[in-house]
Amino acid sequence: KHNIPQDAFVFGMHQRDDPHIFHPVCLSAFSALPQDNSYMVIMGGSNLYREFAKDLPPAKQKKIIFVDFCSDALEIHNFLDSIDVYAHSRLDGEVCSAAIIEGMSYGKPVVSCPGQNNGHEEQIKECGFFCNTIEDYTKALHLLSTDNDAYKKSCAKTQLKYNNIYSFSSVKEKIKTMINNTI
Repeated sequence: KHNIPQDAFVFGMHQRDDPHIFHPVCLSAFSALPQDNSYMVIMGGSNLYREFAKDLPPAKQKKIIFVDFCSDALEIHNFLDSIDVYAHSRLDGEVCSAAIIEGMSYGKPVVSCPGQNNGHEEQIKECGFFCNTIEDYTKALHLLSTDNDAYKKSCAKTQLKYNNIYSFSSVKEKIKTMINNTI
């Protein structure tokens, strides 16, 4: 759809259009990757991401794709299904991120960084990468895009965590247990 080669490795995230949550860490880390067959796709997000990308090396600019924000669940899920890694950055961080959970539902490894709130650190603990520096974020992206075993292990851990904690059936069972314990 966006002329990304079939064999490309795709990092991506989706975010609402809000300049107050703009945090270019994902783009900075992506731009520091060695030149390879990887792409970054951002669905929605503030125009500040587009402005920031204009200052990156031209070879990297060509591999960053911006997709207009869409609130249609099918479009969001098609987007999430098409990426390989959920590359998250948000200035205010997250308390309990629905966007990250949506990515996890597809078994997508998550790479993120600190924000003002850091509930997402707990969300991706033991299955994703919570990076305190751009260098660490870049290393995580590089590892996932070049080491197939590490990528597959991270996918499996992510899917397991999603199934055990965030899936509808898991949440339903927890609520039933809580109600039964209350009664």
